[in-house]
Amino acid sequence: MSTPEALARETIDEALRIAGWILQDAKDANVDAGTGVAVREFPLGKHGFADYLLYVNGKAAGVIEAKKVGTPLTGVELQTEHYSQGLPRTLPAWLRPLPFLYESTGVEPESSDELPARERTRHTEIQHTLLALGAEMGLDVWVARNDRSRVWRGQRLGDMPRMVQTLPTQFNDATNRTIELIDVLWLKGNSFVAAFEVECTTSIYSGLLRMADLLALQPNLNMRLFLVAPDERRSKVEQEIRRPTFSLRDRPLNELCGFVPFNRLTERIAVIRENNLASSLNPDFLSKSVAEYFKREETKSP
Repeated sequence: MSTPEALARETIDEALRIAGWILQDAKDANVDAGTGVAVREFPLGKHGFADYLLYVNGKAAGVIEAKKVGTPLTGVELQTEHYSQGLPRTLPAWLRPLPFLYESTGVEPESSDELPARERTRHTEIQHTLLALGAEMGLDVWVARNDRSRVWRGQRLGDMPRMVQTLPTQFNDATNRTIELIDVLWLKGNSFVAAFEVECTTSIYSGLLRMADLLALQPNLNMRLFLVAPDERRSKVEQEIRRPTFSLRDRPLNELCGFVPFNRLTERIAVIRENNLASSLNPDFLSKSVAEYFKREETKSP
């Protein structure tokens, strides 16, 4: 019989796979196997073993400390901070100490990451903006399960107007686990209207991979997909979404997922609110006048 700790790790393993991470054991680790590699039980010398050491593009970026369900996570951040400072100097890292620190029971994650507060706040602000707009348009809304406790200007995201507490259950478990981690969803009854992944400083690839997984699991799903990111990340979005893994599909992601720049989004919403237009808007307005699509260029015949 699996121990409570082992069960928690199994749940975390599955969540990481859904999010696009490659899971490896320390003794067989190849940190260049993909964009995101999570190495289990990574030895840190006198600092012990990190349950998961997270690599992004071949360099260490963070750690996850796993605890059994029911363990209070307050105080565990001291352990992850200890690990973040214990990475051997011989190993490549994006920053030292490692910036992304997480504690999880497999049910509820906590973050004690060291990224600048303005970046975390910007992500929450954009989620709040999208949730508020969806509600003003008369749609139900959903925020990623692990972001429901985040607060913007005194309002908890999970308590915003028209926030649904459970998602429609017409899909299989794998699809449901993917959908519930998407940053923002707009719904109309039991139908999904739009999905938004917000990427401030994190990997563009991981957000696109979640969208691609969703299409792979439900190829007939008719939902508008958007990746929302800072204006200066446009070229990175184009580069990633044109990768063969996304563009050479039966339903190419570069033709279905639109890039929405932060500034264009906030400017358009300001005009909508100034003129009280939200209640009369169709969600298609994002696809038609805000989002940019990096469709395959037609080759001209000689």
